[in-house]
Amino acid sequence: MIPYFTFPTFEVLNQTVSSFGILVTIGLFFGHKAMLTQARRQGLPQKICYDLVFYTIIAGFIGAHLFHGFFYEKPFSWRKIFLTFHGLSSMGGFIGGWLGGYVFLRIKDQPVLRYADVSLWALVIGMFWGRLGCFSVHDHPGKLTNFFLGVTFPGGARHDLGLYEALFLLFLILWLKAVTWKKNKPLLVTQTILIGYGVFRFAFDFLRATDLQHADARYWGLTPAQYVGIGWIVIGFVMVRFRRLNH
Repeated sequence: MIPYFTFPTFEVLNQTVSSFGILVTIGLFFGHKAMLTQARRQGLPQKICYDLVFYTIIAGFIGAHLFHGFFYEKPFSWRKIFLTFHGLSSMGGFIGGWLGGYVFLRIKDQPVLRYADVSLWALVIGMFWGRLGCFSVHDHPGKLTNFFLGVTFPGGARHDLGLYEALFLLFLILWLKAVTWKKNKPLLVTQTILIGYGVFRFAFDFLRATDLQHADARYWGLTPAQYVGIGWIVIGFVMVRFRRLNH
């Protein structure tokens, strides 16, 4: 099993800096770089892509905060949502980022679907580093386990969902790079990510802890992320069906 560990924090300009923040920042950098590189290969305008990253990130963080406040914070409080910060939801970030990117591209009169593959490619790369950040602070403890990748949390070994998702995203990145991009089929990358990540989140959220004080909220037995994951899977298969009908 993996020993429980922590990284020290430090102060910069009166702000606490943690390993999570550092790894998220690294993820933003590499995600941005990956998007611009792939966009250049796809013949997409660099200025539009550069601005798209900026607005998507801003909208993504807003969406992540609001989704967490609405669906994960118990009891619900408008004050918690608008006046305090308690956490971020990755699924909320995806939704917010998508809405922000969609609005930006429509304003710029750009074909939205042409940017889908490069945008989600950047997302999974950024998310890989972000989930390493989650693992570094053990943000997502799971159920008690004797699995060899379990982490020896105080009180007993548990699944660490940050680690599991980072490993899955690494596999997904390697698969996309080695197989999917080489097929050069529009929206195939998008479909692969939507279905693959949707299935992963739906399945692995069943491993999240239910016996801890700050365990994830559940609605009819499922986490909010699982419902979004179902939506991703449905959208992905609809896109597959649509692509087949048009070929």
